[in-house]
Amino acid sequence: MAAVAESCPQPEDPIVVKKQQSPDMTIRSESTAETSVDAASANHSTEDFNPFMNAAISSALAGVHQEHGGPFGACIVKNGVIVACSHNMVPTNLDPTCHAEMNCIRQACKALSTHDLSCCELYTTCEPCPMCWGAANWARLRKIHIGCTRQTAAKYGFDDEFFYQELDLPHDKRAIKHMKGIMSDQVRKVFEESHTYKKRLRSGGGILAKIYQQMFLDDDSITPSDDGKGQGMTCTDEWMQAAIEVALEGQRKGESKEREPFGAIVVKDGVIVGRGYNTVLRDDDPTATAEVNAIRAACKVENSYKLVDHELYTTTEPDPMSLGAIYWARLNAIHIGVSQKLAAAFGHPDGLLHYKELETDFKERAIESEWNVMADGCENVFKSWKKLQGILY
Repeated sequence: MAAVAESCPQPEDPIVVKKQQSPDMTIRSESTAETSVDAASANHSTEDFNPFMNAAISSALAGVHQEHGGPFGACIVKNGVIVACSHNMVPTNLDPTCHAEMNCIRQACKALSTHDLSCCELYTTCEPCPMCWGAANWARLRKIHIGCTRQTAAKYGFDDEFFYQELDLPHDKRAIKHMKGIMSDQVRKVFEESHTYKKRLRSGGGILAKIYQQMFLDDDSITPSDDGKGQGMTCTDEWMQAAIEVALEGQRKGESKEREPFGAIVVKDGVIVGRGYNTVLRDDDPTATAEVNAIRAACKVENSYKLVDHELYTTTEPDPMSLGAIYWARLNAIHIGVSQKLAAAFGHPDGLLHYKELETDFKERAIESEWNVMADGCENVFKSWKKLQGILY
């Protein structure tokens, strides 16, 4: 497949500053739960048959009959040529991130030898969960074609609505406990010494640094919270220091796009079972964030796609894709150094913008979307899965 498809160009991200958008950048929304229905009703597809969606359906059915995982399939196309096709393989691979869309994005990037799929389009049999929407943003996909909505999936027991509702809640109200501001001063120092901040924002007299800080920093940027004492939580500086060391290792090796100061570890019973830093550049994998890499490493060690009794320490508040991976892995708690707002102020705004994308109406999102493409055929995958008594994971 790689021999017939050229790599996508990898343009630098332009810095866009809109004066009207400097107000509230809070990572919460009051409308993400409703956008799916509105989008589906406002942007119907008139196609009766689509060969690319049919390929995604075929892959989903193959996965169902081979008992690989849930009834979901995806296909990625470049210039009318299928470069990747996959389905859900979470139970088979013992990896909570192996959703159809994530698998397909990883395969397409491998086939094209790039982490940038901006010249490609994704076909998926069901509306992506927040993790997969985040992956689509990181991959810079041009367009997403969607079969069923998450409301259809809910009829068969796959209720991603919970994950969207969690994004609408403040951190202290979420199902997975968020402990913020752990060693925030030390983590902030890592950002201040980072390559991106020094070379991109502080150059030219620090003009961009001032603009970014005015846009993103506020009283909520670093909000230390209770460390969990008396609540059965473990939250020690030792573990966050370990996450910082992982981030510094990633910076030294330069295996990410901007030598980002992101590091994460997974801990169980006082033992580190997974480490990760950003390896997007090394692996040509836009899903390879620090948290996702740490989770996947821990799952290999534990030989399970569920990390119920585990806790994750991360230098920075997870982006939507990484937070989705944390929820799918059923982690017990997240310990956070600094917020996405602070990361944005120091030259890493992508995660914050991805949250804002999920709050935005589908018609105005960066990635164009088409809904109800062969929706009946996509729902038939769920019916086949139910008939074969598929297992919810």
